Amino acid sequence: AFQLVLTRAVFQGVMVSGGMCYYKVPSFFGEPDIRWWVVMRGIVGGIGFCCYFVTIQLLPLGDSIALCTLYPVFTVVIARVVLKELFTTVKLVAVLVCMSGAFMIAQPSFLFPKDTHIAAAPASPYAWVGYITAF
Repeated sequence: AFQLVLTRAVFQGVMVSGGMCYYKVPSFFGEPDIRWWVVMRGIVGGIGFCCYFVTIQLLPLGDSIALCTLYPVFTVVIARVVLKELFTTVKLVAVLVCMSGAFMIAQPSFLFPKDTHIAAAPASPYAWVGYITAF
C-alpha cells in the first residue's frame, strides 16, 4: 500500500511542481498565513490515502468500497457539529441515495451473504486493521 502511495505522491508532486513552475507560482507551500493549513492538509490527506489502500488490501473489495464510501455521512455529521450547518431533508435524502447506491453496487459480504457452495477466499488475519483504517 505504501509503495502505491509513494509512487502516486512522487508522480503527482512532479506534475504539480511542473505546473507551478510554468505558471510562476511564487510560494510552493502557499502564503505564510495559511502555510500551516496547507501542510496539515497534505499530511492528513496522505494518511487518509494510506488508510484507503490498506483497507482495500485487507478486506474483500465490496466491503472496503462500501466502508470507504461512508465519508459523506461523516462529513454531514461533522459539518453539523463543528460548523453548525443545517441538516436539511435534501442532505438526508442525498446521503441515503448515495449510500444505498454504493452498497448495492459493491454488495459487501456483511450485507449480501455469498452462496456457501462457492469457495470463498480466506479472510486476512489482519482484516480487523482493514475495518479500522476504513474509518
